[in-house]
Amino acid sequence: MRTLVRAIFAALVLGTLLSAAPSLAVAQSRSLQTGPVVRRQLLYRSDRFEVAPSLGMALGSVYQRTAFLSVGGRYHLTNSFALGLNVNLGLLNLDTSIASNFEEIALDEAASDRPALEYARPLLMTDFHLAYVPLAGKVNLFGKHIIHYDIYLSAGVGGAMVSSDAEDLSGFEFGPALGVGMRTFVTDQIAVNFLFQDYLYAGADAQRFCCGPGGVPESADESFRNHAIGSVGISVFFPPEVRVSR
Repeated sequence: MRTLVRAIFAALVLGTLLSAAPSLAVAQSRSLQTGPVVRRQLLYRSDRFEVAPSLGMALGSVYQRTAFLSVGGRYHLTNSFALGLNVNLGLLNLDTSIASNFEEIALDEAASDRPALEYARPLLMTDFHLAYVPLAGKVNLFGKHIIHYDIYLSAGVGGAMVSSDAEDLSGFEFGPALGVGMRTFVTDQIAVNFLFQDYLYAGADAQRFCCGPGGVPESADESFRNHAIGSVGISVFFPPEVRVSR
């Protein structure tokens, strides 16, 4: 009787081991069919801080183009998502051809009939945003150097501080802020950064005063519209080491 029980117990143990063997083999498999598609991937952004100083210029301005000194900061939660802040400080305002033509035409008028334009000058444009990397890859240059790059999108809440000799144009305006950029990694820690930002808020580029000294201001043509900045600079990542996926 004991011999029969032992035989049955041995058969059950053997059957259990044989049935578990295929699943163990699958769990330990490193084949291309059952393993990750991409292995040992360089995670250039994941769990890293990014500081990005740059120089920018207002795009599409009617009367004056503003040059900006810009600084961006982001913490990359994953290799695809990041939280960030952009700060753009207006350094210099350059008249466009439209503003120059207006000044030349105004000089032809008598002083008592001469109209004047007061311009809106952005002192500060800033935003808090969520960034997402939909595309990342690498290229091989001349068979010797591999360059990693990524394209990223951002969306958030922005604001602009505007200064002007016309009171109607001065103040702080809020609105959505969008962006699209491209980073090209020169080293594991440094990348060249191209960024296009668009701040949407209500405002006017200029206000007309008519006529002569102490002229009466006309109504400003305020509307909710785009205020774009294009910039180029570098991105520095911390810590310097790049994480590697499994």
